[in-house]
Amino acid sequence: MRHRSLSLLLLGVLGAVLAGCTFTRGEEPIVVTATLSVPLTLPATVTLESATLAAVVSTDVPTPAPTATDEEPSPSPAPPTETPALTPSDTPTPAPTRTVLRPPTVLPLDDGSGRLVPDTGTNQTVFRPIPDLEALPETLYFLSEQAGLAQVWRLPYGLGYPEQLSLSFTAVTAFDVAPDGKLAYLTADGGMVIDGLPFLPPNTADGRLPHVTALAWSPAGDWLAYVLSTPAVDGSRAAGQDVDGVWIRNMAGQAVRLGASSYDPGEGYRHFTGPIEWRPGGAEFLVRLDLEAGSAYGRVDIESGALTPVWDASALAPGAFETAHWSVNGNAIITSGAREALRIEPGTLGAQTLVAEDSDLWIEDARQFANGTLTFLGSATGDSGPAGPRRLYLLPPGADRPQAVSGELSAEGAVDFLWDHFGEQVLIVTYDAPGDLMGTATLLGLDGTQHDLSPLTGPVGAPKWGPHVKPGDSARVQATQGESLNVRAQPGGQILVQLANGVRVTILGGPRQYEGLRWWQVRTPDGIAGWTAESVTNASGRRQWTLLPTG
Repeated sequence: MRHRSLSLLLLGVLGAVLAGCTFTRGEEPIVVTATLSVPLTLPATVTLESATLAAVVSTDVPTPAPTATDEEPSPSPAPPTETPALTPSDTPTPAPTRTVLRPPTVLPLDDGSGRLVPDTGTNQTVFRPIPDLEALPETLYFLSEQAGLAQVWRLPYGLGYPEQLSLSFTAVTAFDVAPDGKLAYLTADGGMVIDGLPFLPPNTADGRLPHVTALAWSPAGDWLAYVLSTPAVDGSRAAGQDVDGVWIRNMAGQAVRLGASSYDPGEGYRHFTGPIEWRPGGAEFLVRLDLEAGSAYGRVDIESGALTPVWDASALAPGAFETAHWSVNGNAIITSGAREALRIEPGTLGAQTLVAEDSDLWIEDARQFANGTLTFLGSATGDSGPAGPRRLYLLPPGADRPQAVSGELSAEGAVDFLWDHFGEQVLIVTYDAPGDLMGTATLLGLDGTQHDLSPLTGPVGAPKWGPHVKPGDSARVQATQGESLNVRAQPGGQILVQLANGVRVTILGGPRQYEGLRWWQVRTPDGIAGWTAESVTNASGRRQWTLLPTG
């Protein structure tokens, strides 16, 4: 606790100097609380009577849809995200210190696109390119150790040098990156840092400081959802009931408690823990919580404050399923555990079995693509759990049985897997033993080739894909053969100029979502500012990025 107090003191002074009124208005904190009065186990929707979130909900109005033209690429299978994010605070955020992971004596050169030039630099045995791999499918964010402490690192799309993004006095335990590259992370002492500035949670009635246990950016990056949980004293958490629960915060620093934790068994025990996962579109999110009957998931609507269960407790008891994820297009919730994977209809809570018990597979962490393909970890079934190594599986629509797409993975430790934005390549991180925080990262490429990323990343924990470009970056145009890239007045709008392959642009803002595509605002060498789609369909029928970072 002494370390956290020192950290908060130092970071608090920095935050007060740099952030000013980010956290307060006048003398009063901008914090609104609302308490749910009905336990989650009820199948009916619960609406907060006193929710005041409307006062801080973004009032951005989506741009009217222009007439579609034949020049635009077909919609991507990627999930829709929100309309533009809230305007960030005018207070500038200092860039975190970035260092090179196990730096060589002389850095190798790059060719101007972010790719390394072979046989340049020294100490290449410590840091070297990956054979037959020119680029990642997206930019990789991950935890790795620096001076014995886990910190957040970023490996650029073009396989440049890893960059350290966090500089914490204690180890980083979790993080999330927004679509525009904003970073928020949690520390081992329960603190949180948002876009380089320390977060100051409200104290409990007895003056204790709650811990942040989970966090997640909204799809447009204009909201940050997080969970506050006060450490128990003598086995009791009652003192934290006035602040504990699930919250959201906008970029102006305004915060609302959407769901309150309740620790009185007589009134319906409910303890929010996380993780949190936003629904594509950003109107609500999933959050895990503990009930007297076991763990469950709830859905939280950010405008009304409504809290509804993910499944009907009379049919699926709390604790029966271990994970819940939105499908990529957001029209269903995919749950899994033991020997089954289910698709839950959000409106009716009706359940459809996607993988049944007779598959002879122990199902973990099931997810679904927009085209209906199911992906999950599977292993042989034992009496009370998985027996033997896991493999990564795909189950396309209409297929009789799941098909393994990976070799044998960890049998004892956990396994993380991340499909890319187009659903074509997957990053797999395997952990050797239960409780390991760092594992080995492997990329399964388009042709099924496995690429060990260890020479670039070292041990990896909690991997996430992030934006391959972000505001402030320089990028070069990658147009399809014989074509040019349209720059438009607004996403899908009037064409302002057409850019040839290789032209350099500056990323000004974004991303925005329109017609199934993400769009970035760019400035051309002639000073023209407009919007361009970040991906197109190439001649081989695959999606390709239109803007490549130049390092």
